[in-house]
Amino acid sequence: MKKTISKIRFILKSRTLSGYLTGKLSRNKVAFACEEERELSIAKRCLGYLPDLQNPKTFNEKLIYLKLHYRNPLWKRCADKLAMKDFLAENGFGKYAIKTIGGPYQSASEIDLPKLPEKFVLKTNHDCGSVYVCKKGETDFDSVFTKLDISLKTEYSKRGSNGEWVYDDIKPVIFAEELLEPSEGNDLYDFKFFCFNGVPKFLYVISNRNTDERLNLKNLDYSDIDCIHVMLKNKRLSKKPPVDFEEMKTVAFALAPKFDFARIDFFSTTKGPRIGELTFFPTSGHGAFYPRDFDRYFGDQLDITFCDQN
Repeated sequence: MKKTISKIRFILKSRTLSGYLTGKLSRNKVAFACEEERELSIAKRCLGYLPDLQNPKTFNEKLIYLKLHYRNPLWKRCADKLAMKDFLAENGFGKYAIKTIGGPYQSASEIDLPKLPEKFVLKTNHDCGSVYVCKKGETDFDSVFTKLDISLKTEYSKRGSNGEWVYDDIKPVIFAEELLEPSEGNDLYDFKFFCFNGVPKFLYVISNRNTDERLNLKNLDYSDIDCIHVMLKNKRLSKKPPVDFEEMKTVAFALAPKFDFARIDFFSTTKGPRIGELTFFPTSGHGAFYPRDFDRYFGDQLDITFCDQN
């Protein structure tokens, strides 16, 4: 309920309510003549303006343009949450991958629970959101297994018409990972570094994920960016970065040049920074900013001329 209330408050504050309601009612019921037409329709509802894809300038316009016109096999490989770990190991960053402790499983029926520890995480490699923290004696495994099997049969790029081609050819599997313990407190925060043209520029800090999820934008010196994006801010977020923040930055700067654009997602854990995933279309190019000027501000930092060389 708290997450729902926060979402409504953000929509009201960012003045995208009418578009949000229209999108909820019609998003999966409208037939579009082409992929670009679909993207424009969805983006207008989510962002409150019609993207200009002939001359993209805002951050969301440029992400949508890349979805439609750019293809990179490395992006496709690293969108796979298991293959991404191999990529990290090949490039000397294997210690930052979260330890895989089971799988890959072709179906939930293959999961051998007695071989897994008391606490662990089950997830799929090919989509977003299919992540389940499991504790023996507490978790309803029948429910989790059913959800995982449903996820295996779902093509993520087609779910909700997000058009994220990086997921198209991933062979879906389930795998188990070690459960991460936060370096400080009880909340495992996400630190998501946005890397433009090989250079990290800013980050998200995601907190309260299991209760009332919040998002704070930060500069690389951990100072606040006075903007809300996708969800409300956590006003109680510590002004002090985590103990391993500088190490995260170092790794982000080392990995960023391998991609024209990427978001590198870290967790701050008792064992040091861990990379949860690499993301190439955050919010699928449909993430509203308030004030809206920040959409253009972040867009100005991303040069997409590399797309024309593809």
